[in-house]
Amino acid sequence: MDHYTAERLLLQRHQEMAKAAERRARLAPAYPAPVMRLWMAARLRSVADRLDGRPYLRRVV
Repeated sequence: MDHYTAERLLLQRHQEMAKAAERRARLAPAYPAPVMRLWMAARLRSVADRLDGRPYLRRVV
């Protein structure tokens, strides 16, 4: 049994999402830049949360 199969699958999925985002950015230039930036930031946050586990919100003092 390959112990790194789950990690490899997760990395492959991440690469697929990045490629899809790049393709979408190239093919859909009609999106206003701020909307695309907000969408990309949300996608990157969700990918980071999946890689790190559950979301962690730090209290700002």
